[in-house]
Amino acid sequence: MSMPSLPRFVLVLSLILGVPALASAADDKTPDPTSSEPAPAPGAKKKRMLEKGMEADTVELLYGKPAEIKPMETPDATTKAEQWIYRRKVSEKTIQTADTQSTIPTFGRADAGGVSIVDVPIVTYRLKHLTTYQVTALLMVNGRLEVAKQWQEVDSAYVN
Repeated sequence: MSMPSLPRFVLVLSLILGVPALASAADDKTPDPTSSEPAPAPGAKKKRMLEKGMEADTVELLYGKPAEIKPMETPDATTKAEQWIYRRKVSEKTIQTADTQSTIPTFGRADAGGVSIVDVPIVTYRLKHLTTYQVTALLMVNGRLEVAKQWQEVDSAYVN
């Protein structure tokens, strides 16, 4: 009597125990303990990261059209370079700030020499609206991603 092959044995055992046969690695939802990345939330799609050499069509498919495209000059006429700018709102808040400080003359305390006049500081407060953006700039050369940089910008405006 010969021993059954391992895959056949696993299939037969899974049928007997009522357990589905081995799932593919793509169906496995258990996190990889050797991975340094956090496990995705159940049902969440993992967004693909930007990679050097990625084609412009793929970048647009993953992240959408950029807010701004700036053509760049190159020393070689056959090289086409563009800077793609993306802006994503990160936060918004309104704060109270001391806008101006002035003084007003007022009677001071009376001393032996009489009443003195002193300047009392008066502070004017205003509301300021702050919006923080994450800005991503991509250098696209001949339709492929060459370099990506990110930073934050804060726009501010006084509330009337």
